[in-house]
Amino acid sequence: MTTRSSAARTAGSLKSCSLLQPSAAAIAREVPEPAAFVIRALDLIQIGAGPKGLPQPLGAEWINRGTGKPLRATTIAMLLRTLPLRAELSPSALRLHDVAGLRLAFASTEDRHQFARGWLGLIARR
Repeated sequence: MTTRSSAARTAGSLKSCSLLQPSAAAIAREVPEPAAFVIRALDLIQIGAGPKGLPQPLGAEWINRGTGKPLRATTIAMLLRTLPLRAELSPSALRLHDVAGLRLAFASTEDRHQFARGWLGLIARR
């Protein structure tokens, strides 16, 4: 079971993660969809950081994976606060965890494919 203090540390590390830069939303909207890669929120919490030695995204934004629309700031705050506490959550928070994703924008489709191969390799090893 995750304690509140360890949850706060995990949420703090997610906020400082290099994949979560605040200016990312504008960048992600300017990059064509094929050069974007979406990471499930639950995968991000399990892995913690992106693969080393791979292309870095130009930006990132939290989205609803079902609709592709960006999440509101208050929804993102709730997501980051509750991700480490999955066992203790309400049904609506659990739904948010299931639909939320981090859309990463890359300079090219080649960068996106290289990152995707590395990320999916990490997921497969978990």
